[in-house]
Amino acid sequence: NTQTQNYTSANNLRETRSQANQRKNNNVDSNRAIHEPWQWYDKCYNRERNAGLFAADQLPRKNKFQYSAAIHTRQNPNGNRRGYECPEERDHYPYWHPTPWRDIAILTDNTTMCSYHR
Repeated sequence: NTQTQNYTSANNLRETRSQANQRKNNNVDSNRAIHEPWQWYDKCYNRERNAGLFAADQLPRKNKFQYSAAIHTRQNPNGNRRGYECPEERDHYPYWHPTPWRDIAILTDNTTMCSYHR
């Protein structure tokens, strides 16, 4: 994780766009690779996790705003970060929240759903 981009969460949920841009500029290092945008992880950190998703015996932690965010999942209860990837989106497909990602292929033996995915 020595080459992971930095991330600093907002001080409050009423942050201005200017304050968010300042955090982003302080976090993103142009000498390091980015796969997901900083804004995507920031939204993930600030979005309450989908409590309807299976959590097994895990108790996902709370963020600094005292709710369990989308960065905390059954597979990632501590909210460990891998770049700017949103753990809840990664661990639960299809994702329940709007996402910028689009499927380029769906591999299946069941062709009855092909018209749905077109």
